[in-house]
Amino acid sequence: MHKTPLVTVIIPLYNKEKWVKRAIDSVQEQTYENLEILVVNDGSTDRSVEVVQSIKDERIQVLEKVNGGVSSARNRGIEEAKGGFIAFLDADDVWFQKHIEVLVEGVARYPDAAILANRLVYCFEGAEKEVGEHVHTSVNYDSFDFIAALGKGNFPIHIGSTLVRTSFLQEKHLLFNESMRLAEDVNFTLRASRYGMVILSDYTGLVYYQDDVQSAMKQKAKTAALVPLYFDGMQDESWSESEKKQIRRFLFREYMKKAYQNRGLPFRNEELSTELGGSGINIGKWSVVPYFLLRYAPEALFVLYRKVKKVRDLR
Repeated sequence: MHKTPLVTVIIPLYNKEKWVKRAIDSVQEQTYENLEILVVNDGSTDRSVEVVQSIKDERIQVLEKVNGGVSSARNRGIEEAKGGFIAFLDADDVWFQKHIEVLVEGVARYPDAAILANRLVYCFEGAEKEVGEHVHTSVNYDSFDFIAALGKGNFPIHIGSTLVRTSFLQEKHLLFNESMRLAEDVNFTLRASRYGMVILSDYTGLVYYQDDVQSAMKQKAKTAALVPLYFDGMQDESWSESEKKQIRRFLFREYMKKAYQNRGLPFRNEELSTELGGSGINIGKWSVVPYFLLRYAPEALFVLYRKVKKVRDLR
């Protein structure tokens, strides 16, 4: 492998004029400089494109497309990528300076890996000083069991913390599912992970901002939400018994989350289904019992629980 292969950075853009410069600044500040920066404008109606065009960097290219969602924007970037490797960054997130450098070094050590990833840290707007970049004298890499992590309730990988080989995506015909509006990144990573190792470093490379995501979810919460189709397109996978067990744990936890989120919203018959996430795996018909207990429990119980928890945490 060439010591400094070209890495294509794909940034899907839709109405992020407030944040996109911050994201691109973090790309420009990378210690690894051999980058192609593709900003895919997904039909923005604000000044997002003007902000990008005001940034002077010959590595930046703006691709225009009709609005079709973040998956279609990423797919357009994959189609246009000239780099041997592809990294993704959402327009409202940022990278720490050595993010790409660490991932490219990982490729040299694990050339057959399907996905390489750094860790991420979650952040709310205005709390950046609490996040600070983690200082590493050396970086460690290890294989990562994505299914086992899901079973434990962990999401240590986000699409914005990953690096994939362009030829790998082409050979496996891997693209983002454009019919999905939620969890499309998890679905993509799950499908890719079935073809080879996932390598995770201990370097924190991504700051994932949650504010915009949460506000969007609140605005759209007019009907009861269902567990996203995390495993869409994977129904025919030959899961091991151990994997099935982990997937059931993960889906049960997600089902309970939806029970809590759906409180006060009109009931949908689809909430009764216990075959979840597009996996073809059933978590058990009795799962609807705790689901409904949680969904219709009085708010006073949750208030009491939070108070008790707060007291315990202070001890």
